[in-house]
Amino acid sequence: MLIHAKTTVPAETFSREKMCKLKAPSHCLVGIPCPDNLPFSDALHKDNVFHNEKGEFCNCWMNRKVDTYWLPKLRDALRTW
Repeated sequence: MLIHAKTTVPAETFSREKMCKLKAPSHCLVGIPCPDNLPFSDALHKDNVFHNEKGEFCNCWMNRKVDTYWLPKLRDALRTW
């Protein structure tokens, strides 16, 4: 499993008020979490249409396997280290 983190520089967040909203003209470069029960669709992702229960824009999904599988393994390994 690969988990990556992305550095976001100030130039990429400059227009977040314009880009990080529903139906924005371009992609939001800031990750805004979506609810777990919202299914991802690659076909829709480019259109900036995902939103949470309050109708607020979101574009990022948590990898719950990290929380439930990998993180406990890491904690156990660190306890025995």
